[in-house]
Amino acid sequence: MITISIRGIFFLEEGLRVGSSLNIKVEGHSFLSKYGSDIVCAAVSALTLTAVKSISLVAGLKQKVEQESGKLQSEVFLEACDDMSKIKLEVILEALLIGLNEIKLKYPDRIKILSEQGE
Repeated sequence: MITISIRGIFFLEEGLRVGSSLNIKVEGHSFLSKYGSDIVCAAVSALTLTAVKSISLVAGLKQKVEQESGKLQSEVFLEACDDMSKIKLEVILEALLIGLNEIKLKYPDRIKILSEQGE
């Protein structure tokens, strides 16, 4: 099973909000198909890698990224985050969660999404 953990976000009526820290962690494999042809792993990888890259290139935020087979982790540094960067970050995270939840609808036994409230 693939487990996605996003720590440091709030879900409000008006949408997702980021707290004072943000960590994204993706671990595991879906084992739907053999390595290299697993569509669930490929979809989750494409979404999460695009989101992590967009955090740097679109929102302009620094992050510490660790990546290896079956694992992606990002600690986003929010100390110097201005209002526009925070808005962009929240849109990136909402788009990521929309995509991940669509995958989860089709393959509920292959993906788990966890979120923990921020500070």
